[in-house]
Amino acid sequence: MKCHFYSKLSLRHQITIPFITVVISLLFTGSYSVGYFLTINLAERKIESLEKISSLILRAFEKEANSLKLNASLIADTPGIGETVINGDKSTLLRNILSIKSTLELDFVRVVDRNGQIIVNLQERQLASSKFKNEKVLRQVLNGVYLSTILSAKRRSQSVLVGFAPIKSKKGVVGGVILGTTISDNLLKQIRKGKNEQIVAFSQGEIIASTLDITEDEFGQIPIENTPPIVITLASESYLAKSISISGFNNSILNLVLLKSLVPLEKAQQDLWTAIILFTLLGALIAIFIGSFIAKIITERIQNLTLATKRLATGDFSTAINVDGNDEITTLAQGFNLMTEQLTERDRKIRFQLEELENKNEQLKQTLQQLQEAQNQIIAQEKLASLGSLTAGIAHEINTPIGIGVTAASVLEEKTKSLLQSYENGEMKRSELKKYLDSAVQSSQMLLVNLNRAIELIQSFKQVAVDQSSEERRIFNVKEYLNGIVLQLQPKLKITKHKIDIQGSNSLIIDSYPGAFSQIITNLIINSLMHAYEESERGNIIIKYQREEENFILEYQDNGKGIPPDNINKIFEPFFTTKRNQGGTGLGLHVIYNIVTQKLLGSINCESTLGMGTKFIIQFPMKSP
Repeated sequence: MKCHFYSKLSLRHQITIPFITVVISLLFTGSYSVGYFLTINLAERKIESLEKISSLILRAFEKEANSLKLNASLIADTPGIGETVINGDKSTLLRNILSIKSTLELDFVRVVDRNGQIIVNLQERQLASSKFKNEKVLRQVLNGVYLSTILSAKRRSQSVLVGFAPIKSKKGVVGGVILGTTISDNLLKQIRKGKNEQIVAFSQGEIIASTLDITEDEFGQIPIENTPPIVITLASESYLAKSISISGFNNSILNLVLLKSLVPLEKAQQDLWTAIILFTLLGALIAIFIGSFIAKIITERIQNLTLATKRLATGDFSTAINVDGNDEITTLAQGFNLMTEQLTERDRKIRFQLEELENKNEQLKQTLQQLQEAQNQIIAQEKLASLGSLTAGIAHEINTPIGIGVTAASVLEEKTKSLLQSYENGEMKRSELKKYLDSAVQSSQMLLVNLNRAIELIQSFKQVAVDQSSEERRIFNVKEYLNGIVLQLQPKLKITKHKIDIQGSNSLIIDSYPGAFSQIITNLIINSLMHAYEESERGNIIIKYQREEENFILEYQDNGKGIPPDNINKIFEPFFTTKRNQGGTGLGLHVIYNIVTQKLLGSINCESTLGMGTKFIIQFPMKSP
């Protein structure tokens, strides 16, 4: 329907529509690809920025923790503080530490003695009821180690960034100083100072500090750590979320979720796509204008050429086109003029060539007929050669049992003459007579067996030879006839190690041409012996037959080399052979094909796999016409 509609359009529209369609498609595809690439690039830059910010935030926390550790070490190194701790002078310690706490804006200051007992404990009100798991840290500090870490409250979702330093005197470590800053909204704002990202801190699954005013229910599930940032929505605003964690002592973990607003990104993407759409529409308008202009120029010149062609079709060979320009249409016009000049001469030459073709066609028919007659003669010679080879083989095969029979008769004659002489001389003994009788029985049995074998071979050969040399149709038993054919081929089979297995009903009979049937089986077996196996190989050949409704099905299969795929379609062609230098004529399978398709009105198919063998499937009517 679409092609029919398109063919009815004017030439100008047929040129313009594809041109505009292609240009607009290219514009749209290119614009969409650029927009998609830029959109992805903007998103990737946001993700890279958030990844960098996460590293900066971690370093900011490390810097704050190291600052606490440094300040704790400065307090611990204050002259005389060691003696004060040993004496347990709480008032002196308070005077010194209160000013430090307010100056450093600390939320947590604690001084402990050698036994871990608290001497001074200054902390903000929000930490009054919090108990921190700091036993392991105290043991490390009292062993002289400087530390900075995060401590989580035992029962409340609260975390403190702390720095530890040991207090030393001449007697060694006498106590420790602990400084801490609560993980609070103010601390997070201080850390993110100068950055647009928001920070939400979690401890034990609850929000403990945030630069945004949100709750756990609004936030939802915390993003998985060490995974790419994901998009979440908070208060109807989209954010790119990245989760990082800071580990402390006693399995204390502070989860930080960095949030980068996607509003600027969405705005930039929207502006980008607006610009791309406007660019695409402008390009489409330009393409429409250019396409229409080009189509107009082309169609006017083609219309002139069309009119001239119509005049030429009416037989006006004087038609010519004015040539001006240097493009393809000009070249076409020049070719048209040249064509009109040559048409008359071509017409005369064509008539002359037609007469020559008719003469050559008649000659080819005669040559083809001669070739067919020669081919039929060669096929007949091939059949006679096969029969002659069969005769020579049978003569050789019959020679064996007859030779054995002659040998047995000679032995019997010699024994008989010896016994007769003993009898005439009156020297014959009972034991000598018995020995002669035993030998006579053995010789007679040997004669009978070998003569029967010779009779069997002669009868089998006689039937097969008569069938192959005649074209008569008769009813015959398939199993018995196949056994007879294989028996005739024993001279060729006995010098090999191949085994032939005939599978099928013993009582199946068909009304067909036994000579043709014998020729098919003989050629198939000889073909396998020549092409399927090497001389030292031992092969298995299976001949299977059955009846399917009114058709006879014969399957011949060997397990030899197989036929290459390039040759499988050529095997039934006359004179095609791969063993021409080794006695192959290329007519064996061709003869089979002609017998099956023309004589028996059946079909033959070949299936073969290299290295697995070859299978022929032959089908023809149970009763031949």
